Amino acid sequence: MKWKKPSIKLLDFLEKNLKNVDCQMRKMFGHPTYFIKNNMFIGVHGDVLFLRLSLVDREKVLAKYRMIKPFEPMPGRIMKEYVVVPKNIYTNKKIFSSLLRKSIEYVSSLPPKKKRERKTNFRHKKGGVMNKLLAFVIAVAMAGGLYGQANTIIGLKGGANYDIFKTDEEGTETQTGFGYHVGLEMGYHPLTKLGIDIGVFYFITKYGDQIDGVDYSTTFKNIYVPASLKFLLARSQNVISYVRLGGAAMFQLSGATEVNSEKTDISDDALETDWYVLAGLCVDIKTAADIFMRPEIAVQYNLTADDDATDAREQSGDLLLSLGFYHKL
Repeated sequence: MKWKKPSIKLLDFLEKNLKNVDCQMRKMFGHPTYFIKNNMFIGVHGDVLFLRLSLVDREKVLAKYRMIKPFEPMPGRIMKEYVVVPKNIYTNKKIFSSLLRKSIEYVSSLPPKKKRERKTNFRHKKGGVMNKLLAFVIAVAMAGGLYGQANTIIGLKGGANYDIFKTDEEGTETQTGFGYHVGLEMGYHPLTKLGIDIGVFYFITKYGDQIDGVDYSTTFKNIYVPASLKFLLARSQNVISYVRLGGAAMFQLSGATEVNSEKTDISDDALETDWYVLAGLCVDIKTAADIFMRPEIAVQYNLTADDDATDAREQSGDLLLSLGFYHKL
């Protein structure tokens, strides 16, 4: 299922009630969320209004108003200081004013969060359609630059990737999973000891964990465009080994979260383009006159894993094991 869009009336209601509050609005997953001293306190998620309260006030509110529920952005993922405020509650001026006052008082009492300054900001939120177009343009331009050159190779390559995502958000520190990749790669060797490789791959990444007995995961479908230099390590009659150093762009096409087999699609405006550095070892094994296979192991690190919409420190990377078959043009 997809998250529902909030109604214009709900957005207008929230903006009207916060016009005299010293807070800042940011968009998270395309929806407005409000912060006091960089601490989140109220916002919309899909078509619901959520509010932050102290644990004591939260328990009192849940006990007093049976229509108010804990905020659960995904099944099994309850945010401990947040509640969902239904329409019949937030349209009651007296009750909502009391809840809003309690929320503001509590969040204002929290120490301010220092917003991290990022050294790089190459991430672009372009959505799935724009990512497809950008990936296609880059791939065609790079391949066109190599095709027809002397000492050019082209091949089919695929394999598995072990994906790691880390964050300092409490309860979701490390998530891991296995994905796969398959695509085309071209290479050009201007010098005996130096080569240039570029590729275009369909790349699946998956990250998951278990929290309080609940299994959850996030899966992304991507277009992956790596480019690297290859440096000769050793050569024999039929075997050549290289060190590979380079970078890559990962264009997210679509994504989904899954909690206990229930899937939720990630909206296009939350999809991203990430930039990586990569390093690896590969071995070219000659199997025929102009044909060879290449087993490879590589690691890559995401330079743009941090998300501006959150205060959590995020890191991600992948271990790639692949095998390719190439033909010398």
